[in-house]
Formats: sequence, structure tokens, C-alpha cells
Amino acid sequence: GLVGSEMCIRDRNKACALPEGGWGLINNPTIYWLESETATRLGTEWEIGADDKAIGKQYIQSKMGATATDVPPGVNGRATFEFNVTSDDEFNIWGKVQAWSADADAFWYSVDNEPFRKWDGLEDDIFQWKWNKFHFSEGSVNRPFTYFLSAGMHTITMAYAEAGTKLDRLAIASTSLFPAQTDPDVLRANPVLDYEAENAVLLGTAAAVT
Repeated sequence: GLVGSEMCIRDRNKACALPEGGWGLINNPTIYWLESETATRLGTEWEIGADDKAIGKQYIQSKMGATATDVPPGVNGRATFEFNVTSDDEFNIWGKVQAWSADADAFWYSVDNEPFRKWDGLEDDIFQWKWNKFHFSEGSVNRPFTYFLSAGMHTITMAYAEAGTKLDRLAIASTSLFPAQTDPDVLRANPVLDYEAENAVLLGTAAAVT
């Protein structure tokens, strides 16, 4: 896979060449789905959990509160997924995630054995499960990426970063498609709503006390 705007294909041997006929000439948008609990290789520092609202009613998270916020963990803290792309295309990669606090909202990821990138800032406590597009978190900046993938086998490797961040499934989607259109985000039944009174819209006689 290739990240960014370079218009070439990088295969699993890291060879880079222009696609025959150019990108976007095949009108065959596709989504490839990967279930987290059926990873090709699931390291021993991950555990499979149960949730009726997850697809397949299962998800993965780090075991025993394991964290790796500064550098990715070793092989036991990684989950590797292999998938076959049928046609050259430009893709977004998405994860359906549960992340209810700023201290539990990050993973690491690598596509086709490229260097790991931090995927942070996933917090959203309104949702039980929510689709998030892969991005690279660098300081306070989240940099989006698309991937140009050639036809053939590819890999995505996930690694835990912050304990409590949960992964239901992955979607590799042509850039014109959005996984939530097929598999919608799931709202929490009883979300914790935290609002500041002084930010309320005044509807009657009231005053903010400071």
C-alpha cells in the first residue's frame, strides 16, 4: 500500500510503479470487511470480549490493561489481518471503535509492514460503536491518509496503545464508499452527557453562577 498523494502502486515487495491506465478508471467501488476476533494472527496480549451490539457479538482489546502509548508493543501486542484486493484502487481504511474517554482512545496501525502510526483522538462517549477513518496523530494534529492498493494480498497490523480502546471490525473502502452506510454506527443506550451550565442556551429566567 502507498500513503499520500504519490500516484503509484507499492506491492508487498515495496516495488513502486505507475498503475496501467491510471487510477480511478475501473468503476467498481468495493468494501472489504475484517472482523477483529478473526485476525490472521492475534497476539497473546489481546483478549476477545463479548458485546451484543458488535458485529459477530465480539471485539478485541488489550489484555489486563496493557498500554503502549510511546512506541508500539512487540509481536504479542499486535493483531495482523490479511486480505485480498481484487482491483487496483484508492482506499480509505476505517475501524469500528469503542472509545469512551481520552485515556482510552488510541491504537497503532501499520499497512503492508510500513512503520506504525499512532491513531489517537478516537474518543466519543455517545456511541457504543463508531466508525473512524485511519489517520496519523502527530502532536495535536491528525493527518488523514488514503491508500493506493494494488490487486493482490495485503496486511493491516493493529497494535494496542491505550487500554480500554476496543475494536469491533475494520473496513477497507473505496474512497467513494462509507462503511456506516452499510453497517451503521451504534448509539449507547444510556450515554453519559456532561454539559457545563454556563454554556446553556437561556430559555427562561436563569443565571450562571461562578
